[in-house]
Amino acid sequence: MKKFVAKKIYAGLYVYRGLVIRRFEYEGYPVYWSIGDTVDAYGNRRNPEDNTDYFNVTFNDSANTFAEAKYLVDDIYFNDKGERRNY
Repeated sequence: MKKFVAKKIYAGLYVYRGLVIRRFEYEGYPVYWSIGDTVDAYGNRRNPEDNTDYFNVTFNDSANTFAEAKYLVDDIYFNDKGERRNY
């Protein structure tokens, strides 16, 4: 099986298999990691081209840890053949 590596954009923001994983931490609440797609002005999914694109992210799912977020990406967003599911 192919190993995928998360690319660090800056502290708390990573790109993993074309999806954005971001750390959220609010005072008084537990830390969580959100998974999302970069989108254009119309909400269409697209690959990020520069650092400013990471501000246009639609977050869909959350996890308690970074490792769990990567597992969710592998398990939910991709099928056994490595193809992206359409949802």
